Amino acid sequence: METIGLFRTRVGKDGSVDIWAKGWRLESQVPALVPLAIGVAFLFSPFPFAVRAAGCALLLACAWLTLRLSRIGFRADRGGITINRAVRSRSVPWDRIEGFIGARNEHEGRCVLLTADGERLASPGTLDPDEMDTFWGEGEASAIDQLNRLALRLRRAFTTGNEPTDSTQKGLELFGNARLSDALSVDAAYTWLDARQDGVEEVRRPKNVASVNLTWRAPDDQASVTLTARYNGEMTDEEFKSFSTVTLKAFTLVNLSGAYRLSEHVELFARVENLLDQDYFEVFNFRTPGRAAYGGVRLRF
Repeated sequence: METIGLFRTRVGKDGSVDIWAKGWRLESQVPALVPLAIGVAFLFSPFPFAVRAAGCALLLACAWLTLRLSRIGFRADRGGITINRAVRSRSVPWDRIEGFIGARNEHEGRCVLLTADGERLASPGTLDPDEMDTFWGEGEASAIDQLNRLALRLRRAFTTGNEPTDSTQKGLELFGNARLSDALSVDAAYTWLDARQDGVEEVRRPKNVASVNLTWRAPDDQASVTLTARYNGEMTDEEFKSFSTVTLKAFTLVNLSGAYRLSEHVELFARVENLLDQDYFEVFNFRTPGRAAYGGVRLRF
C-alpha cells in the first residue's frame, strides 16, 4: 500500500489499482473470515435443517458484505474506473470520464466522478469539507486536485495512444571524434533540448546531455579498454504525494569496459558501471544502481 496525498493506493495482482481515503473501507479482509467460519460451523449444529440453512445463508451474506466493505473506493484498470460501494459497483470507461469535481456541505465532502454525458457519480466515502478546498493546507493541493492528477497518471498507464496535448521539442545535437594516436581515440556528443507540453517544461527531459568516450586498442584489436563519462543535466519531475514539481540534480556517471580476444572465436569482456558510485535520481525518489561489475565470455561461431 502507498499513500499519495490524502489517498491510499494498492496495486492488485491483475495490475488494477485500488484508491481510497482513510475511513472509507475496512483495511483488512480478515474480518470477513469470522462470519464465514461461523456459518460453516453452524451447518453442523444440532438445530433443524431449515434453521441451519437459513442461519448459514445469513452468515455467508454477512461475510460477503464484510468483504465488500474492505473493497470500498475506486478501482482503476484498463477498462476505466469502477466505483465500489458496499452493495454494488459502477464502472465507467476511460473515454467517458471527464474528471473529478467536488461536492460538499458543512459536514462532509465527496469526490464526484463526472462523465461525458453529464452524469455525476459520488464517491462511496466522505472527506473533511476543508480538504475539498484548493490549497487547504500548507501549499497542498485539494483532494480533487490530487485525485484528478492520480487519475490522469493511471489513464496514461492503462491506455494507449497519443496524449491530447501539444508537445513541442527543439534542440541542437553535436558530435565529434578524433584519433589521438594509433591506439587512442576519443569521441564526444552534446545535446541541448527544449521540450514543452502545452507550454510547460516536460518532466524528465534534461536541457543538457553530454558524453565522452576514450578508447585504447591494442595492435590487431586483440584488446581494448573504454572509459566513458556521461553527463545528465538537471531536470524537473513530479513529486507524487504533494503533486508539486521538483528539480532533480545534475549527475555524471563514469563507466569502464574492456575486452581481450583469446582466439578468433573466444573473447573475454568485463565492465564496471557507475565506477565512482555516484548517487543520483532519474525519477524522483526511485533509487538507481550503485557501482556494479560484470564479466563474461563472448563466443563467435
